[in-house]
Amino acid sequence: VLATQLRGEAEHDALTGLFNRRGIEPKFSQLRSAGFNVIAVIDLDHFKLINDTLGHQTGDQVLAATALALQPDEDTLAIRMGGEEFLLMLRGPNAPARAEARRRAITQRVGALISSLPSPVTASMGLLEFPSGGFSELCFQQAYRWADALLYEAKRTGRNRTVSERMTVFERRSKVRADAEP
Repeated sequence: VLATQLRGEAEHDALTGLFNRRGIEPKFSQLRSAGFNVIAVIDLDHFKLINDTLGHQTGDQVLAATALALQPDEDTLAIRMGGEEFLLMLRGPNAPARAEARRRAITQRVGALISSLPSPVTASMGLLEFPSGGFSELCFQQAYRWADALLYEAKRTGRNRTVSERMTVFERRSKVRADAEP
């Protein structure tokens, strides 16, 4: 019982209650097999300014409110990667739109729960959608790096936005020779 409890604690972030990177990385291929085909990396914009001007306690409140906005459910996993960076894995219909709705919900949820903030908290997101069953060799590190690069494109182009890509699989067809027998 203690070992199970400790493993659960090691896989969850103490502040937000969400999974942490250690809890999700080894399960990536299982999650892909279960239909999770969208990965989104979310980073709070200008978070360091909150910690530096309002203190780490307020920063922690912002992180906890962000976790509430990300709303994990049976088709959405929410992970705190560290600091102010979060990751969503989604499956099912409209997964990219659901990720975007959660990103936008951060501003509303944080604003509703923390009245002492001088300006709205926004978030940028990099989202990668890969076809179910395709790119079976895609590992967590590759998917994360790709989505993270999209996140930094969102930050570079103005913040408070999403940059996304959808991977496409082209089926390899066998070449048919004209002189081949049916």
